[in-house]
Amino acid sequence: MALQVFDRINTLDKSKLRSMPISQYFNEMPLTKLQKKERISLAKELEDDITFFFYFSIVEWEYFGYMAEAKNKLRERLLNTVGKYVDVDDYIENHIQEFTDNMNRVTSDHLVAMQLLLMSDNPADEEKKKSEEYYLSDDRARFNGEEESNTIFNYADFRKAKQLGYKRKEWITMRDSRVRKTHMEVDSRIIPIDDYFVVGNTIMRYPRDFEFGTIRETAGCRCVLKFHK
Repeated sequence: MALQVFDRINTLDKSKLRSMPISQYFNEMPLTKLQKKERISLAKELEDDITFFFYFSIVEWEYFGYMAEAKNKLRERLLNTVGKYVDVDDYIENHIQEFTDNMNRVTSDHLVAMQLLLMSDNPADEEKKKSEEYYLSDDRARFNGEEESNTIFNYADFRKAKQLGYKRKEWITMRDSRVRKTHMEVDSRIIPIDDYFVVGNTIMRYPRDFEFGTIRETAGCRCVLKFHK
């Protein structure tokens, strides 16, 4: 069964990718050359960590029927990877734990669904199989690597700005057709550094802030902050 799952992953429709090449993703953002380099490097390592988790999960599920060790390995690898780029404080550690728990839950649910569908000969299940392929794909690993690199560095930049004595912050969007209306509404807005931006129906200290931010406003967000004295 595990080999069948690997085969399905290898046939993922590349025309429906959610991710984009990591270098392109970050080079389009209004960041310094150093910021782009750091985020690209972290994203690539996170992509590798998540891909390892997918393969480990498939094998562990095939032989033992659960994924406890895969989950532990993912958390361990993420903490080690992120720790090479930024200081891991309680906020980052808690975020990685929440990310790991969610990644494990969603992946296990879809791994079970995929295995059941592979045993089906019903032609109507073919489209469902194609949908399930995403959850164990390189595409998902890359997409999450890009997103989480943004999350980690947005928080780290915010933390550093406060330490350096910056007093205000400005929300900057990509200003293209892919930007949400709710994010365009706060574009160029400058507020005190400890205040919250009201973004749609949620509040955030910085783009992709998960303290109160919802998936609706954080997923796919490419916005950044500019800090002012």
